[in-house]
Amino acid sequence: LSIRRQRQMCIRDRSQHLGETGMLSREAGDEFLILSKGHSSQEALDEYVRKLIEAVNQTNMVSEQGAALLSVDVGVAICTEDITSADELIDRADMALFKAKAAQGAELVYFDEELQAEQRYRFTLEQSIRQGLDNQEFVAVYQPIFSVEGECIVGFEALARCLLYTSDAAD
Repeated sequence: LSIRRQRQMCIRDRSQHLGETGMLSREAGDEFLILSKGHSSQEALDEYVRKLIEAVNQTNMVSEQGAALLSVDVGVAICTEDITSADELIDRADMALFKAKAAQGAELVYFDEELQAEQRYRFTLEQSIRQGLDNQEFVAVYQPIFSVEGECIVGFEALARCLLYTSDAAD
């Protein structure tokens, strides 16, 4: 069987672990959404998700090139009363998934307000950098690189400084 066909069969087989209230859909590429309800507590949800992770991690796929082990990173968002749309819930799950993928060895990350604040900070920083580039607010500053052995300058390192945040920008 091809890897693609094996992956499809794996997804079908693993979807049996969702239970009666779970629904699986493909978001994009190798990202999937699982909608699940009726968990009595955070611990019950955690156990549910960990069982799904274990089911995927125990899967081995074999092709002509050899065996391929599957692994999974999971971002979880819990629907609360302050969520006004499905898109907002999915965005929160995406933020948690992004953090799970970025963390070394992490398989499961829950969305929380700190994660949202971190995301908002990153967005604001990116926007500030883009605006600074558009307004030519960055200057190159050259820092010498010294050789300890030869006690001389062997090169320079170029640093980008934003004029708005540099104390000596008025010079």
